[in-house]
Amino acid sequence: MTDYIHTVVILVVILIFAFTTYATSDILGSPGKVYDLLLQAAARHPVDGNAGGSYLTMRSKEGAIFFVINIVGNFGTVFLDNGYYNKAIAASPVSALPGYVLGGLSWFAIPWLAATTMGLACLALENHPSFPTYPNRMPIADVNAGLVLPNAAVAMLGQGGAACTLLLIFMAVTSASSAELIAVSSIFTYDLYQVCTPLFLPPLNTHHGHDANELCGRHISTQRQLAKSLSICPTLWSSFSVSSWRGSAPGSSMPVSRWATYTSSWE
Repeated sequence: MTDYIHTVVILVVILIFAFTTYATSDILGSPGKVYDLLLQAAARHPVDGNAGGSYLTMRSKEGAIFFVINIVGNFGTVFLDNGYYNKAIAASPVSALPGYVLGGLSWFAIPWLAATTMGLACLALENHPSFPTYPNRMPIADVNAGLVLPNAAVAMLGQGGAACTLLLIFMAVTSASSAELIAVSSIFTYDLYQVCTPLFLPPLNTHHGHDANELCGRHISTQRQLAKSLSICPTLWSSFSVSSWRGSAPGSSMPVSRWATYTSSWE
């Protein structure tokens, strides 16, 4: 629910930026005005590697390089970020596919309505008195630091633009952090705690009428699950008491080497 609310707030801020740039701004206010100002910006500062030095061409050397880097980088993000796996595993198989397709389409709003819109707005406004660095262009260090969007927002909306930028960043960072914390905690809970905790518990037995679940203080659904957990770290115990397993005599034990053979009969 929190992640959903954060996403809604982010999308609302992005829509504010987009409609301000292309519809309501006194400085820009229309796609035609943005287009004309970008032509003037290209005449003042043509872009090396772009066809005609234009900011509006698809024939861009730097754009092609960024395309390749972005594709490779995003593949790495998706396959290595456990936040994606956490959501995919938690979701129903019926809803996971359409959910990820709709999520991918919704993501289009981020690079287009946010990055492209505010980047072009920044270029169009850098020669306007409302721009924070007027009459100078933005320093390269500020561009690399990601200050294009804040400068464009301040130029169009003033202090309100700064507040929207701060809210946007806060929601994005907290939403991502929440997803990562949940994902990491899930890994620790299910892959480490649930698997390795039985290795450090007393031998399972039925002394004083207590069964294994009561002694462990947690639910172990089957004997096979426990044996499988123990077999993952065989070096920790050279043997494990299997008293009361399958009618074995109290105090009996089973060597590590026989766990696989013993549990294979339970499949």
